[in-house]
Amino acid sequence: MTADTSHMRKARRKYVKNNMEEARQEFHGNRYKELYRKVKSFKGGTYHQHKLKIDANGRMLTEDQNIGRRWGEYFTELLNSDEPAELLEFDDPVTVDPEYPPPTIEEIRNQIKNIKNGKSPGEDRISSELLKAGSEILCFKTHKLIEQIWAKHEIPGEWKEAQRCDDSGIAVKKSE
Repeated sequence: MTADTSHMRKARRKYVKNNMEEARQEFHGNRYKELYRKVKSFKGGTYHQHKLKIDANGRMLTEDQNIGRRWGEYFTELLNSDEPAELLEFDDPVTVDPEYPPPTIEEIRNQIKNIKNGKSPGEDRISSELLKAGSEILCFKTHKLIEQIWAKHEIPGEWKEAQRCDDSGIAVKKSE
């Protein structure tokens, strides 16, 4: 073992020891969000990207220029192939299985109850905490809305967007 390798191992051990100490402090300080973030980043490890490619003759390529050229050849072969002998035909996809009925009001009630707190609201600025605090009327109206969406087989585009929240759960502008 060389002195350089020994030095790197010592530095790695020191790094791991420091991270474990910080994680222990987060645990004892009941700062679980920071603890989970620390553990997740530590657990991720390293990713080594190997720049290797096999050419058409079976030889291994290691230089970027040769690898790029081989990818070009591969895609040229792939995209300039003959027309298939038989074309497949597809029917329009069914977005909802017709055998499944729309959700019941009890299922909607349970889903509202189980929404995670602290999630970003959509364009309507309704936070998960606000939905949970809502009355039975809100649950009923939500159920009716879900039934309409179920019948149309299409999720409103606004539901696919989100905004950032501050610590109090209030939506803030994206530019902030």
